[in-house]
Amino acid sequence: MMGISGSHIWDIETHEDEIGSNYSVADVQRFCGVLGIQPRYLFGFEMVSPPLSSNEIAVLVRQHCRLRGITIAQFEEAAGWSVAKSLDDPARFRHDYSIDGIMNICRELEVDWHRFMESQ
Repeated sequence: MMGISGSHIWDIETHEDEIGSNYSVADVQRFCGVLGIQPRYLFGFEMVSPPLSSNEIAVLVRQHCRLRGITIAQFEEAAGWSVAKSLDDPARFRHDYSIDGIMNICRELEVDWHRFMESQ
């Protein structure tokens, strides 16, 4: 039902960091839909608000760079992830980055990554 093989499910069940390092926000939200739970239950956090959309992350990255006088490339170096393509197509934030990637990007932006997990 989740669209992944049995071996991937075994990896998720046996490796604590598997979901964070190998699956995107969209993947995790799909998994949670199959399981009938919210992402906050999977990761063990309380409801956070307001949710943070992909478009808002793109705006925050641009604002962050402008306010600090840094380039997108410098932001990418600090976050450890390339984000330039996602600024033009914010939906990519949901599909192209692992949970770890979103955590690193949000850390640089000084926003709670859980807010992104709660948005649709």
